[in-house]
Amino acid sequence: MIYGSGCPELQVSNSGIGSPAWAIWSPAHSTYPAIVADFYDTHDQYRDAMETLDVPLGLYPEPGGLLPFSSNSKGNWLAWQTIGVPENWKTVYIYTYDHDEYEIFDMGFSEFLFQWLTRKLPIRYWNPDRWNVTGVSFSQGINWLK
Repeated sequence: MIYGSGCPELQVSNSGIGSPAWAIWSPAHSTYPAIVADFYDTHDQYRDAMETLDVPLGLYPEPGGLLPFSSNSKGNWLAWQTIGVPENWKTVYIYTYDHDEYEIFDMGFSEFLFQWLTRKLPIRYWNPDRWNVTGVSFSQGINWLK
């Protein structure tokens, strides 16, 4: 089974002041293993330094560990919680690898993205009033069809 488009990266941006830009990576891209390794190293060092070893989230390739697929310009991450079969993996929003600094959503990334873009997903530190719903638009950055 293949997940993702094979496209190396998708950018999701909001032109609002202070709004983070998101990069979403395809596991099929050649740099993806380096992104996973960097995520593991950064968060493993953090949990060791901050003694947050009892946070109930592992880091991939630990059993059930977090497998990243997106980050934003503010240092937040989105990851899959790799428990069970991939079709049932939950999406985790990570602020920092610490107690109460993450949110687990019982849905895959496609549903998460849809709920987020339609403003139906309550996320702790996101202020939905900052989005002007009438001003939301989508544009293609690169025409892949040419």
